[in-house]
Amino acid sequence: MSSDLDEAFAIWLASRRIVTRQHKPYLCFDSRILTAKGSAVLGNAFKIKHYLYDQQIHQGEFSTKATEIIEQHLQELERYTVQSLDCSDFVNKIKDRCDEVEPIWSSVSYVNPADYLVPPTQQLLVDQTLPKTDAVFFTPYAHHGLGFKNNLACVYGKWILMADKDVIEIHDLNCLLLEKTQWKEIKLRISLKSCKNHAKFQSDKELNKENIDLLFREDNFQVNFMKVTKFFGSDVLICCLDGGVVVLYEMDTLLNSVKDVTKSKILQKKPFLSAIPILILKTPDSCWSVDAIDKGSVTYLAAGHNGPGVTIFAFLEGHMSLQPIDTYQISSFHNVPNLNFVARSDDKNGSVVLAFCSIYGNVTTIKFKLNPIDGKIRAQALDSQFFAAFCWTVTPLSKGDFLKVPEFELLNLNYQTSFKSSILYSATQDSLIFGCHPPSVYCSGEIGIGGITTQIPVPVAPLEWGCQNGITNSLLGLRFTSFDKAGIITKSHLKPEGASSVISGYGPLFQLTRSSEPNLAERIYMDVPADMYRHYYMFERASLQTEHLNCEPCKKYENFHFNRAQSHHTEVSNCPNYKVWSGPLDEWIVEKPYHSHLLNEAYNLKCRMPTKVVVYSPAKSQAVSISDICGFTLAESFTDLADNCETWNVSNAENSSIPSQEPSPVDGLLAAGHIEEQPKWALHNHVRKVRHLLNLVEPESTSSPSGYRLSELNDDFFFVTTAHHIYLVKAHPLIVTSFTRDRIFPVSRITLCSCHEVLMALDRINIVCHIKEFHCMVVASQVGLLSLLRLTEYNGIYSFRQEYILGWNSQNAEDPDAQCILCYTNPGTSCRYCGIDDVILPFYHIVGLDYSYVPKDTLNCIGPYAILYVLSRNFLHRIKIAPSW
Repeated sequence: MSSDLDEAFAIWLASRRIVTRQHKPYLCFDSRILTAKGSAVLGNAFKIKHYLYDQQIHQGEFSTKATEIIEQHLQELERYTVQSLDCSDFVNKIKDRCDEVEPIWSSVSYVNPADYLVPPTQQLLVDQTLPKTDAVFFTPYAHHGLGFKNNLACVYGKWILMADKDVIEIHDLNCLLLEKTQWKEIKLRISLKSCKNHAKFQSDKELNKENIDLLFREDNFQVNFMKVTKFFGSDVLICCLDGGVVVLYEMDTLLNSVKDVTKSKILQKKPFLSAIPILILKTPDSCWSVDAIDKGSVTYLAAGHNGPGVTIFAFLEGHMSLQPIDTYQISSFHNVPNLNFVARSDDKNGSVVLAFCSIYGNVTTIKFKLNPIDGKIRAQALDSQFFAAFCWTVTPLSKGDFLKVPEFELLNLNYQTSFKSSILYSATQDSLIFGCHPPSVYCSGEIGIGGITTQIPVPVAPLEWGCQNGITNSLLGLRFTSFDKAGIITKSHLKPEGASSVISGYGPLFQLTRSSEPNLAERIYMDVPADMYRHYYMFERASLQTEHLNCEPCKKYENFHFNRAQSHHTEVSNCPNYKVWSGPLDEWIVEKPYHSHLLNEAYNLKCRMPTKVVVYSPAKSQAVSISDICGFTLAESFTDLADNCETWNVSNAENSSIPSQEPSPVDGLLAAGHIEEQPKWALHNHVRKVRHLLNLVEPESTSSPSGYRLSELNDDFFFVTTAHHIYLVKAHPLIVTSFTRDRIFPVSRITLCSCHEVLMALDRINIVCHIKEFHCMVVASQVGLLSLLRLTEYNGIYSFRQEYILGWNSQNAEDPDAQCILCYTNPGTSCRYCGIDDVILPFYHIVGLDYSYVPKDTLNCIGPYAILYVLSRNFLHRIKIAPSW
């Protein structure tokens, strides 16, 4: 391989059949351009270089010479990779009976891919028979009305904390085993309205009665989100409230009060705790997410709100009070429902990285630190990624959070041979072209940087196949397996004579709700895909604009020799060193601090000494936009990363030589359907991020036995959820590595007698629970559906797989226990089964999710397990999860 990154990148583009063209887009979702500009609207004023896919027909995506070398490399890799014989036998058996194990196809009650597609030694064991607790809240009708909130439950030790409106209740988890009457007797509550009483006695001239009454209005204290985290080394409960207020309670003090009140005989008369917050903060608008991180002597707290934006508070250890030494306000494109710090930022300068998502459809990362000289926060925008849908959660992960699997098929449970070849060919070819892989398969089984640059679609159970309306499209894209024994045929047509009826405008209706489907092969036509081995991308190719490759790059790719012995840079000093999105901390943008209300309780978290309350007025400052801290100008954002080798200096966006335009209102863009435009830029952004990824590879690591290493966030990933899809994203740059192409919970395909619009409104994956001990992610849609996913890794390829779906109970008129959806959407309604609803949702309206972990007890021969707590309306469900090993 050539030592020139630019040449390697050009060959990679040709290998991927990616071309460029100059044009003037009206809406531009290039991450760099939008970050610097602050708006997607260019209005045909600027010409940019756009990466497009070449959809020429009847041409393979891998040359014959490349295929031979890739196959040889994969064979050597497999030969020296430790594999499980049991898993290999299991995979072969699945391929032999592939037409019997496609979820839903064989049985309407079969919804969990893990039941047949995961070896017994790799499965999670899920027990849903544990009793639930009814009327868990003191208020009998808690959460019976619709409430679009984030997570309102968290587990701490043996306690569970739950929120309803302006009240937080604390319960001992052991009381789940008690009678309901005893459960009610030990309810303990914290009324957030009591914060107003504490504020009245603070001696600050700006905190007058009018300000207190305005800040502490009753409707400002609806809890939107809460979590337990570390704050100066102590565990604290942080609550985000509707009025933009953030309240912190110290857990030790809180639980000591609980124990004192529990012993008291006056509990039944006054079930409220006299809880005093250690800190009260104010953000510009309704607050929906919060996180804190200790970094040496500095503790940071970030809150996402409807300002829209993120407010960052920096607290210095040893300071006389808990007031922040500095605050920093970052404006966002839209409301911020979730944010999290990256715990292992691994920065020598003491900086931290914050990731947040917004309703605009983007995930953005920010790096910042507190300058010890002037006590000011300095920030720099790192990267942004678009998902063409509202983003609801972003969860940091590290490589240690992934389960190593011995077979490729167990990476995401796709048993199609053509899929396996496509992914492994893509990953291997990319690694060989870029020269970023271990020098020998004897040293490491990792496949190299191609595991990051290759995008992998993750199949999910086709729940809609089991609905009473069946399938109205005769073309079936098989998700997990195929009907061809070789695993190549991935699509089929149902024969028209098998249809039960024809629906006007939709075509033939195929009902697949019987208990089994005999002779499946006789009911379908086989369709052989034209391109057996291909590259996958985040969105379907039909959404990608196309151009045709000219002959020159094709010839360069055809003549390129994937010589592994020469695949690493022999002259690393000649490699171009791009520092496009990074700069020294002393060049980071420093803005005036964002002033906010800060109400400090009368004792300090560390020294318990009285301290004076400091109040800041939010009207005295301007929020910093992303373009102010992106580190490059609008003119620089138009420059392609591979066009030159110059280092770009950090400068203000106002200094751009390209005239600025007034950005259109974000809501206007949303109303104009800009989300439909984002898929056209997905490939373009992927290419730009691949180029940036190459810039971050440490030159000396390309010849390391353990493989390449990135200079920033090498071990980190993000798990991102939108309303209906899931993505695994590299932390920096934000490259999408795995994604679900189909909807996780296809609520739109459910047949219901009523309330369909209500369920559609609640259907958003906005609550996530990470069970670290089992490499498990639990994602919840507020409509009442959960999916258990495993984070997986195969030879340096990181992905995830769907194992279980909870809360989707199929039913029909013949089911004696069938229920009408009104039994759940209209609590207290006594109604007979309507004969229409084909799915019932026992977890309807999820408002909280968390888990407790019980380690292995060798003495009593009890293995480790976790209890997942699902708070839906006024019910607390328990689900036991355990490994099979």
